[in-house]
Amino acid sequence: MRVRLAKAGMLQMRILFFLFVSVGQVHADGTDIQYKTYGSYTYCVEEGGTVKIVGYTGNEKVVNIPSEIDGMPVRTIAGLGEYVSGDYKTYYVNDKTRKIIVPEGVVSIESFNNGYVGGCMCVEEIILPDSVMEIDKEAFEYCEELKKIRLPSGLKEIKWGTFASCKSLKTIQLPNGLERIGASAFDCCYSLREIRIPDTVTSVGGSAFFCCKNLEKVTLSKNMTVIHKNTFAHCSKLKSIQIPKKVRTIGKRAFVNTAITRVTIPENVTRIERLAFWSYKTKLKKVTIKSTKLKEIGTEAFSPKNGAVYDVPDKCIKKYKKMLIKQKCFTKGKTKIK
Repeated sequence: MRVRLAKAGMLQMRILFFLFVSVGQVHADGTDIQYKTYGSYTYCVEEGGTVKIVGYTGNEKVVNIPSEIDGMPVRTIAGLGEYVSGDYKTYYVNDKTRKIIVPEGVVSIESFNNGYVGGCMCVEEIILPDSVMEIDKEAFEYCEELKKIRLPSGLKEIKWGTFASCKSLKTIQLPNGLERIGASAFDCCYSLREIRIPDTVTSVGGSAFFCCKNLEKVTLSKNMTVIHKNTFAHCSKLKSIQIPKKVRTIGKRAFVNTAITRVTIPENVTRIERLAFWSYKTKLKKVTIKSTKLKEIGTEAFSPKNGAVYDVPDKCIKKYKKMLIKQKCFTKGKTKIK
């Protein structure tokens, strides 16, 4: 679970993109960055003669970001705040703004959040072109009205906290070719109902889908080897999960307080850490363990009083029963192992 900062008056803010610009920034060669205006936009010229947009003060319902400014190509969309003497000078987006279209040619979306809680709280749809190769951490954090976003086809990584607290996001299509999903990437996306993680993904960070309380269907990548801690913790409507065959470790609290009723632990799993499948409502009824390689079952990895049936390989019954009893995953008279 991520600790977030609270700030008075935050719900009244309407912020358009993703990064605060601190006073005194300089280019790599040591020269000061000069900020200019172009209509409703604030921008700076990067080395190489490309444009970074850092601000917007208009109130259009649909915002079409320009592909070039003063004959120079727009390559980066950054943010809107400016840190001055402990306070934020912030541009606001009119409540009418609902859709943002980023043009082809933009390659980078930078992070808004750098210790400051904020986001695109009124925007409902964002369209990103395939030219975008990088989206920085926390880029869309707290976009509380965001319902739809089109991700670029060549995106390789969704970084830490990118969509955290996008409370209205019901669905998102992850591009084939995606390789990594960072920690807390979809943390507290309360409306998210389904997620399919493409097989190109090899790493999903801890708490990636923490507290997605309406998440009902999950398809995991076949090439995941670890399910990290808290990945699907408190996804209270998640009733089933298929653990990929390549998984070796199921981290602590990975599926804590879900509604999973049956689970199969595949052949290559060697560790199931504490509270991995524990649930306050104890819905888990059958655990099929196909692995003969288990070296660790953590404390209360499974709910201790749920009356579950453990189906394990014959040659492991004695060993696994001892482990389950020791780690409070077995209740005599209520739990069976066969």
